[in-house]
Amino acid sequence: KCKSPNETLRPCEVHQRKFPYAKKECSVLYSDVFAPCRNVIDVTSFVKNCHTDTCNCNLGGDCECLCTSIAAYAHKCCQQGAPIHWRSPSLCAYDCDYYNQGLGEGPYILASYGQNDTIIGANVSSRRIFPLPRAGAYRNVFFSFMITPGLFKDKDLSLSLVSLESAERPNYFLYVHDNETAGLEQWQASASFQRRATFFHHQGLWSPGLSAFELHSKKGFFIILTSSGVKVAKYDNSEEFKRLSSFSIEELSASVPYRRMCEWRYESCANPCVKTCSDPEGIACKFLPLVEGCLPYCPKNMILDEVTLKCVYPEDFPDVIISDWSNIPMQKTIKPYFSLTEPTELQTRTVTDLSHSSGGIYLEPVDKCSQYVCVNMGWMLYNLSRNCLKDVQMPDCGFRGMPVQVNTDSCCPEWECPCQCSVLSELSVITFDGNNIALCNTASYILVKLPGEIIVAHIEKCPANQVPPASTSGLCFKKLNVTTRTYQLLINRLARKVVVDSVIQPLPFSKEGLSIQDTGAMYVVNTPAGISIKWAHITGIIDIQYGLHSNTSMKTEGLCGVCNGDPTDDLKMQNRTIITNMDEIEVFIKSWEIEKSLDVTTRRPVRNCTEDDCMYCMELLNRSTFIPCHKKVSPQEFCEKMWINSTYFWNYECDALSAYVALCNKHNICIKWRTPDYCSLSCPEGKEYQPCVQPCEAKTCLNKWFYEDSPCSHLREDCVCKNGTILHRTDSDLCIPEEKCTCTDNKGQPRSAGEIWNGSMRGCCMYNCLANGSIVAVEPECNEDPLPVCEREGEVIFHVIEERACCPKKVCECNMSLCDTIIPTCKPNEKLVAGYHPLSCCPQYRCECDPSACFNASQLDCREDQFIVEAKQEDPCCFSYLCVCESCIEPVPLCNKGEILTVDLNTIHYCCPHYYCVCDENLCSEPPMNCTDEMTLVKEKTPGQCCPEWHCECSCENITMMTCKLGEVKKIDSNASSACGCTHYICEKDDVCIFQEVTVLNPGQSVIQFLDGDLCYTVQCLQEKDQNTGYNAMQFTTVNCSQQCKANQIYIPSSSHHTCCGTCQDVSCSFHTENGTLIMYEEGSTWTSNCTNYKCAKTASGAVILGSSVVCPPFNDTECTKNGGIVQTYNDGCCKTCKKEERICQKITIRTTIRKNDCISQSPINVASCDGKCPSATIFNVNIDTHLRFCKCCQENGTRNLTVPLRCSGNGTEIMYIIQEPIECSCQWN
Repeated sequence: KCKSPNETLRPCEVHQRKFPYAKKECSVLYSDVFAPCRNVIDVTSFVKNCHTDTCNCNLGGDCECLCTSIAAYAHKCCQQGAPIHWRSPSLCAYDCDYYNQGLGEGPYILASYGQNDTIIGANVSSRRIFPLPRAGAYRNVFFSFMITPGLFKDKDLSLSLVSLESAERPNYFLYVHDNETAGLEQWQASASFQRRATFFHHQGLWSPGLSAFELHSKKGFFIILTSSGVKVAKYDNSEEFKRLSSFSIEELSASVPYRRMCEWRYESCANPCVKTCSDPEGIACKFLPLVEGCLPYCPKNMILDEVTLKCVYPEDFPDVIISDWSNIPMQKTIKPYFSLTEPTELQTRTVTDLSHSSGGIYLEPVDKCSQYVCVNMGWMLYNLSRNCLKDVQMPDCGFRGMPVQVNTDSCCPEWECPCQCSVLSELSVITFDGNNIALCNTASYILVKLPGEIIVAHIEKCPANQVPPASTSGLCFKKLNVTTRTYQLLINRLARKVVVDSVIQPLPFSKEGLSIQDTGAMYVVNTPAGISIKWAHITGIIDIQYGLHSNTSMKTEGLCGVCNGDPTDDLKMQNRTIITNMDEIEVFIKSWEIEKSLDVTTRRPVRNCTEDDCMYCMELLNRSTFIPCHKKVSPQEFCEKMWINSTYFWNYECDALSAYVALCNKHNICIKWRTPDYCSLSCPEGKEYQPCVQPCEAKTCLNKWFYEDSPCSHLREDCVCKNGTILHRTDSDLCIPEEKCTCTDNKGQPRSAGEIWNGSMRGCCMYNCLANGSIVAVEPECNEDPLPVCEREGEVIFHVIEERACCPKKVCECNMSLCDTIIPTCKPNEKLVAGYHPLSCCPQYRCECDPSACFNASQLDCREDQFIVEAKQEDPCCFSYLCVCESCIEPVPLCNKGEILTVDLNTIHYCCPHYYCVCDENLCSEPPMNCTDEMTLVKEKTPGQCCPEWHCECSCENITMMTCKLGEVKKIDSNASSACGCTHYICEKDDVCIFQEVTVLNPGQSVIQFLDGDLCYTVQCLQEKDQNTGYNAMQFTTVNCSQQCKANQIYIPSSSHHTCCGTCQDVSCSFHTENGTLIMYEEGSTWTSNCTNYKCAKTASGAVILGSSVVCPPFNDTECTKNGGIVQTYNDGCCKTCKKEERICQKITIRTTIRKNDCISQSPINVASCDGKCPSATIFNVNIDTHLRFCKCCQENGTRNLTVPLRCSGNGTEIMYIIQEPIECSCQWN
């Protein structure tokens, strides 16, 4: 069952209780109010939508659905020239009074309660506030005020905040300066100004009916009006202060209400274009369609301030340019709200009445910037353009294109080069300040970097099916990444997909200052930092605009450079290094690379057309097609800056020309240079190439009702829909006739009115597109087809529905139940097989052999030299398989002399193994000849034979390689003769010694024969000959090594066979005393001499003497003697000690400081104590068989109290502390 797409769009059937209300309220569309429009636009579909929206109102969406639906029809009527005044207080009332609240109440005069008949006035020119007599209130002064809501919004205060605005001069407020003086100052956006122009309005604070104004910027200070002036005074409780700070707020009886000077009114169908400070002529917005809403109305001599939403005089905004100079007299005066009798000082460009002293003669303006003026009774032509304060010449912006006007004065325009960076289709980059670089690798680059925002370009290899139309390099500017503080945006140009925070986002998208729109021709992106991006779909050219050099608040970084008007610092790397040498341009590009490329591209060194040949580039650009652009984009400059340094351009002239044309388009110069045969630009199906396209936005089915050509800043090459067609959607390349815009099915395909289609993938769900854009489900129309003729046996007629078919189809199909076929019974090794006849659909069965049922019926896997033989078994259906060898056709070889027959081991398993003969020389006979010493037996191989041939050849090597005995040398034998001419040698004894027939010693050389205890036997070779041996003679000697050691040493034999004697090692220590006597000390002995301690120590190298000085404690002879001691020595007189006489028990006095907890005596005091020795003894007692010990102690013999004052640090008090001291001391039994 198919679900109708409109089933969920019928809320009035779901919520039937709402339908009567919806039907009643929506019937207003059939009333007489809308009668003028019903003949222009059919109301039926709008009534239906009104029913749907009203029934569905509380289920999501607009809570004023009824009013929105009616307003939608009224808007259509307005667009077709049929304005409808349909709103009323009871039907969808439109409240515009909300915008009028900011205008305030008044005008009022502020009359002083303390100064009779005195009000607050302001000077017209100086705007100084002063006390004004009530009688002179209508002279050359401002004196009436509007009480408006406070400019400064303080949410934490509940008191009434107001501001006092001049009624005669809107946007001028009562303001308190730093020096506490008051005046009228023009509105400013700063918080400081708004606080100083905001007051607390106290009503009835001192007296009923009177008001006082307290400063919000300075709490406790009030506005007071004295006879000398308007001042600010601090509050005091005096009656005088209360009188001077109290004001009576009085209305002006003869004045026109200020609200009528400027107010917001409701309009049902009006042009929203009004004269404003930024557009004083009201020209820039004339293209806007008629709308319904609240619109401002200002008097003819005033314009709207878009910021404060108030009507102001043009002279209050110096930047406002008024082009109609015909109404400006030579002496300009202000015509304020109240008539002035004297000229004022505000001499600015103002719309006033023209008066002339000579009869009112008037000449029409020559042009917009020229006017005849009357000077000294004569007419003089005054040209504003020749009297401009600044230079009006347009600067040359080079490759960046045309300059932009930074003011709105058409007679004295001011120009500035745009802060614009461009990436062309062949990946050339024009920086913000006019430099150019080229991208050659697949990588990701930072184009622009600002605090909180980064714009990254992703250069990738182009897909095979999406080769860029303007390039043959194979690289595409495929993706753009825009990262702000809150969002991360990724645009895939080729896939036409936009991802916001990893989620595919339909367009348009706008949140928190970030907006992106697909116009059908390009992506338009605006960021919170003020960057504007336009990225063309077809060519891939991107323009990044960042305001003007004069008003950019943050400096940019990246490949696009620094936007400051200075090209010298444009190529700034990430590490702040500025590239000045163009040979290092690749270093600059690499510094802004964030995803490294795998391809390595080398650029040629920077060249110019003076050193290299630019002739081919100049020939291309000097064609007549490109001549109109030569004045704006010089061929010489292009060839030198872009072509000569890009080897890529040399091979692909189409890319070079497309880059040049893109620069021409920036100057709005149209170049028609492509042809179908030369550098053609391939367009998607349904589109055609146009060389010069101006609109940024393409006409689509969604905007066709209000589409107007919105020109871009410059021309471009593009593919547009062919005549008679428009884009279906901005995010696709499908061009369709406008009539197909009526509906869009669930697959996104356009449908024209009345078109019927199947919307199901497999079933049948038919839909119809209505003229009002609605899609309804319809039943398919099926025609009755004739019955087919079923001729085969067993066939009958069936009704079937094929996939995606809506109507049933009659076909002939077999009905097996009608078949009368006999099925045979097959044997165990047979299978049942069904066959069919062309004239019958009933099967015919037969039995056939089934090889799969046979035992071991699988075929063998035979070798390559075998073949399979099939043999029948007893059962005729089953066979057995055998592997049979083929006959051998290769004969066994016959071997020659010296050869043996061998089989190839790798073929022994074959039916026919491979044999071959192998040569074995060991089987050959011995050589038949013997050769002399001068000759060598030589073997010679004969091809085809295994055994070699032998012969003797001369060879002197055997003679020269003779070996002599030990101690002999080889010398030439001059007496010998040789048939082969060889040199014969003989061995003679050399002048050496032969020791033990194994060692050769040269004359004078000696060797150790052997060691025997302390004895060492050596042999030395002499110069003389030994007549018995014929060699040199040898001398044998014996050495006693131990005789060399002293009395206190022992002999240690040598451990080396190359050293004859060992060493003598000390076993005791020899020491010479002071008198020269030698004393021997054994190992381990110690002694003292001359206050030094010595020790005979045993070490690995023998006994050694170790010495150390005698250490004595410190001693003072004088102190010992003074205390009654006797100086005595010890350690052999090296150290001194003090020996004292024993003292008997006696009373002594010591000086000490008394402490008790945190209390202490102020100074040391004398305290008596007992000190000294007393006798002690032991006596053996026979009664107890042990010794008795007797001891006497030195102790007090009577005491007395001593009072000592102590000072306590804890509480600062003084206490008296009592201690006891002895009167006498004696030895007493313990």
